[in-house]
Amino acid sequence: LDFSKIEAGLLELDPHPFAPRTLVNHVMKSLAVRAHQKNLELLAEIDPQVPPTVVCDSTRVRQVLINLVGNAIKFTSDGEVIVKVRLLERQGDELKLRISVSDTGIGIANDKIDKIFESFAQADTSTTRQFGGTGLGLSITAFLVDLMGGSIQVESEPGRGSTFHATIKARVSDEELVVIGPDATIAGRTALVVDDNATNRRLLEDLLRHWGMEPVLATSGPEALKLVEQAQRPFDFLLLDVNMPEMDGFTVAQRLGASMPVTLMLSSSDLSSDTARCRQLGIEHYMTKPISEEELKHALLAQLGNQKLVRSGPAGIRPVQPSPLRGLKVLLAEDNPINQALAVILLEQMGMTVTVVNNGREAVEAVAGGAYDVVLIDVQMPELDGFQATRLIRELGEPLAKTPIVALTAHAIKGDRERCLEAGMDDYVTKPIDPDQLRLALVGLGLKPRDAELEQAPVTIDRAGLLLRAGGSESMAALVTRQLLESIDPSLASLHEAVVAQDTETASRRAHTLRGMLSNFGAPEMTEPLSRLERLDMNAHSEEAATILKTIADFATELKRALQAP
Repeated sequence: LDFSKIEAGLLELDPHPFAPRTLVNHVMKSLAVRAHQKNLELLAEIDPQVPPTVVCDSTRVRQVLINLVGNAIKFTSDGEVIVKVRLLERQGDELKLRISVSDTGIGIANDKIDKIFESFAQADTSTTRQFGGTGLGLSITAFLVDLMGGSIQVESEPGRGSTFHATIKARVSDEELVVIGPDATIAGRTALVVDDNATNRRLLEDLLRHWGMEPVLATSGPEALKLVEQAQRPFDFLLLDVNMPEMDGFTVAQRLGASMPVTLMLSSSDLSSDTARCRQLGIEHYMTKPISEEELKHALLAQLGNQKLVRSGPAGIRPVQPSPLRGLKVLLAEDNPINQALAVILLEQMGMTVTVVNNGREAVEAVAGGAYDVVLIDVQMPELDGFQATRLIRELGEPLAKTPIVALTAHAIKGDRERCLEAGMDDYVTKPIDPDQLRLALVGLGLKPRDAELEQAPVTIDRAGLLLRAGGSESMAALVTRQLLESIDPSLASLHEAVVAQDTETASRRAHTLRGMLSNFGAPEMTEPLSRLERLDMNAHSEEAATILKTIADFATELKRALQAP
């Protein structure tokens, strides 16, 4: 589709603010599985001078990255793929960035380099037979780079690998943030970095030094053991690669035993068996490469413990007001099992208790037999549709007849609202359900639980600690907060899925990831249950797991409200 638009001259840019580091990290994570299947190291290095936010078309930058990194992985059978982002020029608010993607792959002959950016071109026909592909990726990439005011070049040596350099123009965002530098919490701390890959060691060393830390490097497990034994004082951190020849990371950790420093295990694969071994060895952080700057710093800070990071004084803690929807009893009438599951997750995250029925007739019977605070009803169901069911509910005796009813409809056409109101419904929400639209509809009804008010303990938010972790930058703290707000619902949904499936390993890993995210905000009311969930056998304790998950979801609703408050 893009190629058709390019040929027709219809492709346009959509510049907007975005975070380059986050974008690079997401692209690398999305391609990591392909790289790890080939035992390749996938690495990223972003110049500290690159602003945290820039204005450009992030969709097209992402496409350029995916094409270049994807190609590098495709044509590399051994070694590494490295992405580097550099600030080449800055004049006022105007920026010129260079994205470089290097690999240790098959390389390109000099007489073929000029042709690779042509449509449907690869270096030769044997390449197409061996690796497949249409040959359009680099052609589209070259066009996109040109559209963004830049150019693309390639350096290559057959048998040694290639480096593609793409320059693009961007602007400094009005929301420009301060680049994270040394952090008083981890500055001066020592870290032993153990990795057999020289590039990875260098990247980690540069990053740790940038934060004011004191890294010591080891190329193998035996060397690491020797350095720990000879150290005049214990290392504060151990960054340990899992996959090393001669002696892997787990063997190193096992040999160290009680003398093991606070350890972060780094791996090129995401294996449930690895996370299980980490738990056995008492290692809390298992991180899959490529590891972003933000992920690593959060892990280091989390390992130190919140009690060491909180500034004294009441400003660090802010109680959260109870959600107006908490404690509501909801009857959900929906015949589609997938829609049922999604709606239940959403409603429970808002703090409500949900009962599910499969059609309109069951909905009428449920309302007649019990007291619900609100009914969410699909308008198109077998046996009795939502409109007919609503009319029958309105014919019940008081107070059941006045139960608020919100329609769920797949249509958003003129007259739909009027038809719902004529049937006796109070409001309607279109599908797929938008959480904000649903919340507004329910809050707008002024609902209160029929049962006694449930007292909800506040969520403790460590705002001072968050600011400290953000290097004192309020803008960076705001960015981290936005990222949590964007990711917490999908994270809870995926955790819920693993708990329901009684998949202990996946649930443990997802709970661990979510706990790591939340630890930056304090929130012990959520991190402590998540820690318990990490260690729970889902098959033997499925009911306890569901209860814990409900508690976490309840507090998540309060946390989001607090973080979104001015």
